[in-house]
Amino acid sequence: MVPGDRGQRHVRAPLNLHCEHRFEPDPRYRARSVQGHMSVERGILRPPSAAPEFGEDVMTLSVGEAWRAEQILSGVLRSPVEDLLDHEEWVVVLEGSAELEIEGELEVLRRGDWIKLDPGVRHRVLSTTRGTSWLAFHLGPEGPKTNQNGPTES
Repeated sequence: MVPGDRGQRHVRAPLNLHCEHRFEPDPRYRARSVQGHMSVERGILRPPSAAPEFGEDVMTLSVGEAWRAEQILSGVLRSPVEDLLDHEEWVVVLEGSAELEIEGELEVLRRGDWIKLDPGVRHRVLSTTRGTSWLAFHLGPEGPKTNQNGPTES
């Protein structure tokens, strides 16, 4: 994994360009196909302890025609990360906490809290606690796009 550098302002187009993505199936990952079509995928989420000290590590879990599921492990953010979506995004905090500013309003997300953002909604992740684990679903007509690198650093 090679740390990357993220600026302070990010525009997602198409689907989540501000984060680096990688797809490395866990040895316990299995996929079964029936007549050439995927019928079952299985994997395991990484523990919060695998989060980087700073920035985020995003792993694509599964991809469909117009959606993508990711696990995001967050370390401490050195500066807020601004984002603008061109698609819908639904996220849930599995562990840890995060402070977001969504169209000028402060939102604090803790374990179990989820939020759905529509396309065009400006938001900033102000801070995260190290070890914050998110599950994110990106939904959009453009279909998923991934960049299979490593963690990013803020």
